Amino acid sequence: MYKKISLLCLLFFSIFGLSLINQPSQKVEAAATKSNYEVSSNSSLYDIVKNDAYKHGKAEALNEGEKTPKIVYDVYGENKSSYHKAPTIEFINVGRGKEDVFTFTGWSVIHFYYDHKASNQKTYIAVKNHKTGKSKIYDTKQTSLSATSTLTYYGQSKWCSSKKYDEFDKDCNKKYENVGFKAYIPIEDLLDPDNPGKLVKFSMKIIKSVTRTDADGDKHTRTWWDDLTIPFFSYGSDKSGDDLANLNYTLDNLNSSELKKAQVNKSTVMRLTQPGGDVSSKYYFTMNYYYTILDQIERSDRTAVYFKVNSRDDGGATRYAASPFWVYPATASIFGLNPEPYLLYRKGYDKDRKTSSGAYKKLYDETDFDTAYTVLR
Repeated sequence: MYKKISLLCLLFFSIFGLSLINQPSQKVEAAATKSNYEVSSNSSLYDIVKNDAYKHGKAEALNEGEKTPKIVYDVYGENKSSYHKAPTIEFINVGRGKEDVFTFTGWSVIHFYYDHKASNQKTYIAVKNHKTGKSKIYDTKQTSLSATSTLTYYGQSKWCSSKKYDEFDKDCNKKYENVGFKAYIPIEDLLDPDNPGKLVKFSMKIIKSVTRTDADGDKHTRTWWDDLTIPFFSYGSDKSGDDLANLNYTLDNLNSSELKKAQVNKSTVMRLTQPGGDVSSKYYFTMNYYYTILDQIERSDRTAVYFKVNSRDDGGATRYAASPFWVYPATASIFGLNPEPYLLYRKGYDKDRKTSSGAYKKLYDETDFDTAYTVLR
């Protein structure tokens, strides 16, 4: 049922394992140079992600009040458009020759803070290896997705002044343009060079930086972070297709019902009868109540993901609201993978990964492809 909910989580486990074609006794040679997207270790971003004072996600905002600015984001699990792609591995050059690079797409904003435009915002992804204790931060490629319509307060036609900030949407609306991103994380950067066949634990954070200009023309940059999380622990897969970059999976949700609960973070979140549908309803979800999430809906004509829930306010009927307005207490922010089965799998490719026809060339016969990973929390 939950084919779309945690594709990022599962695909990372699976494609990460497929890239491990060395024997367990061998070491993985460290990359000689940084990728084009890796942020310098001297950057202040490394200090920021270690400081909880800069952590401002939806959970923190819920405790501080609905008017509190916060990071909101989605990571996509389906292919809907050129800027709305499911996670995959691409064999591309990111500055040090062609290599396997884990890519995923999404969008992010600091809600209520300031108008977002192409020239005043950046999105980064921080990855920490819990074995080595080392972290790396990666810049992302900006895309032209807009979240303005999703985050516009219905009935409020006033736009916020370009010089003001931290204004609640009931008072005025802000513009959130060019907020999409595509992340590029080289697989080689994620390995433990000394123990390529051992359990790997890692976590990710999303960092959002937005610069505003005050009335005197001075610039002020706000940089906040939040855990990059998946709203459900959905796992289990059936493999179909052989190409490394075109793996297809069927997901089964194996979680307890408590891991599928969420509450709204505002008192004016409309109970929509369709995802991205009519917002003229004056019927709102109830705050401080946990709704059961049934599905995650992605649409090519909507930037935000929509959650489908059972609404107690409508006799248990299904209703929808966009992801920025939901807070889910049970999230997967630390992931674990046991690579051993993939080492036994022994699937390899020629040095250029592709034949002249562009198809992936298989050098080894397939054996057992049982997945073996664990989600840790």
